[in-house]
Amino acid sequence: MRMKRLAGSLFTVSAALALTVLPTTAQAAGTEDDAFTDTSVGGALEDMSDHITRPSAQRVQDLHAGSIIAVKYLDGSEGGATGHMMTVESVAPFERDGNRATQEYAVTVADSTSNPHGVALSSKASPHWAFRDTRVEGSPGLTTKEWSGAGRGTVFIQADATTGKPTGYWWGRNEAAFNTVADRPMVFVDVTR
Repeated sequence: MRMKRLAGSLFTVSAALALTVLPTTAQAAGTEDDAFTDTSVGGALEDMSDHITRPSAQRVQDLHAGSIIAVKYLDGSEGGATGHMMTVESVAPFERDGNRATQEYAVTVADSTSNPHGVALSSKASPHWAFRDTRVEGSPGLTTKEWSGAGRGTVFIQADATTGKPTGYWWGRNEAAFNTVADRPMVFVDVTR
């Protein structure tokens, strides 16, 4: 195994694997120069160039089990986190906001976090229970408790209905805060052999 540095984060990359990085919307259009995914000489990913290819599109519907979602927090966060990484387990279309110009997806992910996906409300009517995070203990109508660490949850990614490219995400089904890609850019990565 070789250790590589990506925009300040350490990643373990097996010599037998290659990474495919799907660029953000602005990067695909050539309007963004972001060190988060910079493969140019001296860029954050230069030393991984033998493992990275860049397809011309980044569409949410192209995510699949094993894809990695990396999010960079440009707007800051509680606790000082600078970003988050999630491994995709499944992707399904999910209508969340009623806006015909967008399409939302329920993306089940495995990750490690101090803030489980969705607000664990004890109400039996809470939409949390349909998309339960494994770091939540309890049942509808009973007291709940949240845990931090590794687990499985669902993040809801909104995409442009025409291009399929992400516009932002909600951390969980019943989370009100919408995080735009302007404040929290996303990169989709496929690990291939």
